[in-house]
Amino acid sequence: MTSSEPYRISAASEHPDLTPGEVARRMLRLAEALQSMDELNVEDVKERTGLPLKYAPLGKVHAFAVKLPESGWSYGVTYEQDGSYKAVELAYRHPDTNEASMSPVCEVDFAAASKALKDAGYSSKMEADEIGQSSEYLFQRARVTVRVVPAAEFAPINGKPARSCIQQLMISSTD
Repeated sequence: MTSSEPYRISAASEHPDLTPGEVARRMLRLAEALQSMDELNVEDVKERTGLPLKYAPLGKVHAFAVKLPESGWSYGVTYEQDGSYKAVELAYRHPDTNEASMSPVCEVDFAAASKALKDAGYSSKMEADEIGQSSEYLFQRARVTVRVVPAAEFAPINGKPARSCIQQLMISSTD
């Protein structure tokens, strides 16, 4: 699966099967199956997720990203290894995060991600900011931590209730 093709942000039309929700589901399946980050390298991440990660020399990571031009959102996965530290991160980004509705990238919301991780045996705890608002959730099992940063709830759309989306999901070692 190794490719000499350079990293670049892809158009959604290049990978129609890798929607924001599908990429989130693949990341959750990866977290569900992992017992330790020791068993993971870039080739394993590519194989287990089916994502076409390419080396991005600027960030010294392997990455895959998609831009959704109609909404301004982009999403991507990076695999980073620096010595013994390893992490796989899914992030959703928008130039105006505070004002943009996350509906184009919120196929898998925080409640669904939390349920999947708890069903896989992860325990959870909430981290709060200085005024007591939740800032992130840590899901831990054995030697794996999954950090989930929820995004502000968006207003109801098409009669569906507001929900909390995922801004970031990072899988790393517990140590």
